[in-house]
Amino acid sequence: MAKKRRTLLKKFIWIVVLVNVVCVTAVCLQRKKPAKPQGINTTQKAAAAKVPKVQKIPEPGIDIEAVGALPDSAKKNGYDAVEVWERLRSDNYSPLGRDESRNIPGTKAVFLTFDDGPSTTNTPQILDILKKYDVKATFCILGSQVNSERTKELLKREFAEGHAIANHTYSHEYSYLYPRRNLNLENFKADLKKTDAVFKEVIGPKFSTRVVRCPGGMMSWKNMEPLKEYLKANNMASIDWSALTGDAEGKRKNAQELLEYMKKELAPYITKSVDANGNEVEELPGLVVLLMHDTYAKEETVKALPSVIEYFKDHGFEFKILV
Repeated sequence: MAKKRRTLLKKFIWIVVLVNVVCVTAVCLQRKKPAKPQGINTTQKAAAAKVPKVQKIPEPGIDIEAVGALPDSAKKNGYDAVEVWERLRSDNYSPLGRDESRNIPGTKAVFLTFDDGPSTTNTPQILDILKKYDVKATFCILGSQVNSERTKELLKREFAEGHAIANHTYSHEYSYLYPRRNLNLENFKADLKKTDAVFKEVIGPKFSTRVVRCPGGMMSWKNMEPLKEYLKANNMASIDWSALTGDAEGKRKNAQELLEYMKKELAPYITKSVDANGNEVEELPGLVVLLMHDTYAKEETVKALPSVIEYFKDHGFEFKILV
């Protein structure tokens, strides 16, 4: 009997061991089994396909090297600011790339420039309009205006959307930059460097710009030769303008008045000719650098901008940026 009991006990132990092995194996297989993916319906797929690809806004520290604008935008829309500076100084407003000897008409180009921003009120609307018309512009930034998280985001947005960034000094303080209407070069250079530091902090450490817009315009002050020499030695350019909308001149103007002011500014550069049918034809200059402002209290500039863009589009202009 004892022998029989031992045999039964051994069988029982083997059965228990076998059951445990089977259970453990089953648990392991269940854990390794991949989760069943959740289904994506057709509507979700269609919605995902319609979402446009958004260009990532570089954060400080991103290793991106850019001079004036994103490299792709500079290549597609940019034009050499040094050449534009020389053209403005010599009153050469012919189309870009025109070569009369080879009968090449060139490209009629307008550079939309906005001074004194960014502002939290008008800059976002201007960027929205430029985006709607697929037009690029050059923003002449005051370093002192980049003074909050919101204005930093606007500067990054300008850069990320392919616009050019120019240095409009830090302070815009005439008495500091041009005491008694004469250039103080050291003060001017210090102001440029302060704004350059803002650009590197907000856009990225490898960002730089060659374009300077002197507060009040280089043409307005005395003893500017040392600044010209400094900029030339550093392959930079001071860009004034060839026309303006008058949004900072005289009495406050509404949108229509700003448009008419701009047309009057362009009038002296318009050439007249007669076509094959004997009709008189007016031809706008081939190069326009247009001054506007995107700072506070420039709501009428925002309202005028669509008409300004359409005016140049109707006259066959391409929109370029200064780099």
